[in-house]
Amino acid sequence: MDIEVAATQITVTFVDGRVVDYMTFTEAGKKWGVKRCTLDTWKRRGKLTGLIKIGNTYFIPSDSEKPKPKSIGRPRKRV
Repeated sequence: MDIEVAATQITVTFVDGRVVDYMTFTEAGKKWGVKRCTLDTWKRRGKLTGLIKIGNTYFIPSDSEKPKPKSIGRPRKRV
């Protein structure tokens, strides 16, 4: 595995030839319009996949999708 670091962007080349770009939690929050604490919650709940940790910083693949929110609102009454 080969890691290239440029400011906050990281490019990882895996042994099998895959090349993946990663972004920080702050960049992901700006991209998806959520706060960092929301990303931390999603991380704890396992909703973010492909995370890597370097030092104290987590990185998310740049091409990953924003997790779907759970249904919001009042539950329906059962009759």
